[in-house]
Order: sequence, then C-alpha cells, then structure tokens
Amino acid sequence: MLSTASGPVNRRPSFAIKGERGGAWCIVRPMTTTAGILAEAQDVLDDTIRLRRRIHRHPELGLTLPRTQAVVLEALDGLGLEVRTGQRTTSVVATLTGTRPGPTIL
Repeated sequence: MLSTASGPVNRRPSFAIKGERGGAWCIVRPMTTTAGILAEAQDVLDDTIRLRRRIHRHPELGLTLPRTQAVVLEALDGLGLEVRTGQRTTSVVATLTGTRPGPTIL
C-alpha cells in the first residue's frame, strides 16, 4: 500500500508496456508481494531480453549513441511517458507522472 501526506492510497496505479516488436500491450500494476513482483517481471522478460539484444547487436562507444537512443525511444513510444532527449549527448529520460501528489519512489 502506498502512503501520501493525505493518508494511505488503496488504489494501485497501472501503466501499459508495449511488446518489443509492436506486439501486445500488457497492463502492469505494482504488486506489494515478492511473488507478485516476480510474476509481473516474468511477464515482460521476453520483451526486455529482445530489447537488450537489439541494443547490444550494434555496440556504440562514448557518449554519442544515436542508434541506441533511437531503439530506446521506439520502445518508449506510446507508453504515455514524458520523454526528453539530451541536448549534447544521446541520453533519454522518461518520466511517469502519477495522478496523486506525494513522494516519488525510484
């Protein structure tokens, strides 16, 4: 259960994850049990492995990573995240904004 300054929050937030190959979306809801967290991680494992292999198939050196940045931006597209890219480097920052005020947990 999440807590905010105004008290406990019973409703668990959720967000969608798109498959690496543009496949099916799955809804991910934060779980509070270890078994629940492991089950949700298992659900996205294959897509995560495909994404990692796609990035590592074409290694880039230094801080100029245009191909990696493009792959990451494609994977984040359509997830409803606020996405920013770096001005001088090829960084990607995605922000998931909740519907309620309160602390941020990383």
